[in-house]
Amino acid sequence: MTAPTEQVPPSAEGVLFQQYADSLATMAERAGVALLAQWIAGALSDMAWQTQLARLFIRVNRGGTVVADLYAARQLRLMGIDASPLGLSLPDDVAEVQRLTKAVTTLSEALDDPESLEPRVVRVARSEPVNAMQQGVVRAYAEHGVGGYRRGLDADPCPLCQWLYKDGYVYPGGTPFHRHPGCQCEPVPVTA
Repeated sequence: MTAPTEQVPPSAEGVLFQQYADSLATMAERAGVALLAQWIAGALSDMAWQTQLARLFIRVNRGGTVVADLYAARQLRLMGIDASPLGLSLPDDVAEVQRLTKAVTTLSEALDDPESLEPRVVRVARSEPVNAMQQGVVRAYAEHGVGGYRRGLDADPCPLCQWLYKDGYVYPGGTPFHRHPGCQCEPVPVTA
């Protein structure tokens, strides 16, 4: 992988996106770790812990999607496009519940070693709402008729994100946002 020829710092809106993403991720992390502590203390059964953790992830993903909808409309209005929030929801709630239940089941394979479980819970808890935000913004742009987006790098982009930036390459509208755990890059609308 090669770095872009020009490193573009995040815009004020990009910083705002990262702040929203970090707020949601921090809230999800704290709630996930609190559930884990309750399970370790014996206050929750294995099944109750898994169910509550999956529900937490679903709630934060819904929150991420709502924030994405509001954020995308704001971004488009700043560009002079008449845009209002669309009332986005998760793309397919049934599939999302199944995906998150599977993720929690995978996490739960480490139930016999709670010390190795906390970093996993933190990683998933921080990643889920940010992913929902990124994908939600892409969906909102597409539903507003935006032709594409470029990758807005976060304040400290990793080599993968720098490579995905591709000198400001414009991804076609509706193309899923390529990301990884810890990524807080944003889709930036391109109308021309």
